[in-house]
Amino acid sequence: AAAGLEAAALLARISESTAAAEREKAKVSAIVDAVTAQAAAIAAVKDGAARDLAAAKPALDAALAALASITPKDISNLKALKNPPDVVRRIFDCVLLLRRFPLGRAGWHSVKGAMVIEGDYEAAVRMMGDLTFLSSLVNFPKEAITDETVELLQPYFAAPDFNYDSAKQASGNVAGLCNWASAMCTYHAVAKEVDPKIRALVAAEADLTAAEAARAAAEANLAAVTATLDRMQAEFEAAVSHKHTLEGEAAATEARMDAAEALLAALGGEEARWTGQAAEFEGAASRLAGDCLVAAGFLSYAG
Repeated sequence: AAAGLEAAALLARISESTAAAEREKAKVSAIVDAVTAQAAAIAAVKDGAARDLAAAKPALDAALAALASITPKDISNLKALKNPPDVVRRIFDCVLLLRRFPLGRAGWHSVKGAMVIEGDYEAAVRMMGDLTFLSSLVNFPKEAITDETVELLQPYFAAPDFNYDSAKQASGNVAGLCNWASAMCTYHAVAKEVDPKIRALVAAEADLTAAEAARAAAEANLAAVTATLDRMQAEFEAAVSHKHTLEGEAAATEARMDAAEALLAALGGEEARWTGQAAEFEGAASRLAGDCLVAAGFLSYAG
């Protein structure tokens, strides 16, 4: 009876623990689904940002290749010019603006029927005097470009001769600076679109980190509940096994008792016969001496 009560109590506790485990499983499943969805959304944002930035990469690569073709000798030759081609002046103005170097007051003049800005070549010569001029363009911090700078460059870009081919005819390899200036503005336009995505991505990754921590905590809690449930299940199985053992022993004892009672009942019918025989034997024993005497006298008389 005690074993049965113990098993019943364990079964009740197991039912409660099983319900708790199911609740934890549902909770973990919901968290995992949410984290999976967040991870997919973040991956989509990353892919989109990567595609957008990749759109600007060919122009950047071309600009860097053009810069690589410019030699210190090319720069020295330009510095030596007293009156460089007009397009060269304007190209260097663009470089000065991108680097946020000071320029003189802008003026306009006509070139082949088009009004274009007059370049400030004196500032350009001072800039080219820096021995790190070319390397500073290769390592230019393009993320620092502003909308204002790009706006200031538009009148230069609008000139009909502001292109690589025209610049190449006027200045040889230095025409690469024309492509470089255009590529910097292209990158800024792309980065301007990508930047909000990057900021949203950073925030989303922070949320994902918190969600993954919540998932880990929920999974740890589920593991603890499951371990408790497994332990209780093992205890229940042991209690049931013990109960079955006791029931088997009780059944065997009861069978032996039934057999003993049957034997006693069978022997009860012989009691009267055994009692009568014992009385007869007792009477015969009390008459034995007299019977022996009579028998001896009879033998003596008979000779």
